[in-house]
Amino acid sequence: ILDVSIIALLAALANVRLPYAYIDDETQLGRIRSDKEGKPLTLISSYPVATTFGIFDGCALIDPDYAEEEACSSLVTPLCDSTGKLYGCHKPGGSPLPIPMLQQLLDAATHRAKSIQQLLESVNEIK
Repeated sequence: ILDVSIIALLAALANVRLPYAYIDDETQLGRIRSDKEGKPLTLISSYPVATTFGIFDGCALIDPDYAEEEACSSLVTPLCDSTGKLYGCHKPGGSPLPIPMLQQLLDAATHRAKSIQQLLESVNEIK
């Protein structure tokens, strides 16, 4: 759920338009002009994407469902962007992961982040 929630949040933020607001000189109150089109919200250039992996018998399952999560010895959710920048990592207990496996998971998460970013950008170009 975390993975898709973050993607939905990014898609929603990419479509936000901020209204044109100004201070009225006479009343000193904030006003919004309805005759001007709003400005798009400026987002970061790269989207952080969460990718959950379940570890089962030494193998990594990407985006495991509830039953698969229950069978896994460990879960890990890195949050990274298409450049490989790691924003955070959630690992709620479970067995420790060897560094080489963790690096493979980060590489796979980066690849997925590139795909998701391309998808979000192509959807926004259509609108």
